[in-house]
Amino acid sequence: MVPTLLGILGILLNGWHADKTSERRLHTAIPLLVAGALYALAMLMRHNVYAAIPLVLLGFAFYFPYYPTFWSIPTLILTESAAAATFGLINSVGQLGGLAGPYIIGRLNRSHPLAHCQHRIHSPVMPRIRIHNPQSAHSRSGFSDKEAKRSEKLGLV
Repeated sequence: MVPTLLGILGILLNGWHADKTSERRLHTAIPLLVAGALYALAMLMRHNVYAAIPLVLLGFAFYFPYYPTFWSIPTLILTESAAAATFGLINSVGQLGGLAGPYIIGRLNRSHPLAHCQHRIHSPVMPRIRIHNPQSAHSRSGFSDKEAKRSEKLGLV
């Protein structure tokens, strides 16, 4: 809840200042650069939790404020129809990344010799927690045991 509140505060302050100064590009780029720097510092401070957590929270506060100014830039530069096409292109690329990204990351993890190092990079910021669930996937899916065995035979699970 704290990162979200900090993000909302950052959105309001950045949007207000961007409207006051009529400047959009820097109000889009600076929050992203600062958030990236704060996340990098949080990774460097991974052994000091009391320093890493505030850095991550501040990273959230600086990451979210780029949204309003980012989406206003195409309407300032382009005509109405070109801006609409730009919004469609931006969203299409994002959806394509959401579809293809997991496959690409999975392939890289299987083929790259240093794939095991990625967990060392992510672990300071987002700890991996494994939760044991005694229910099997089939009992949660609502299939009967007969249907579950059939799907296992067919290789669907």
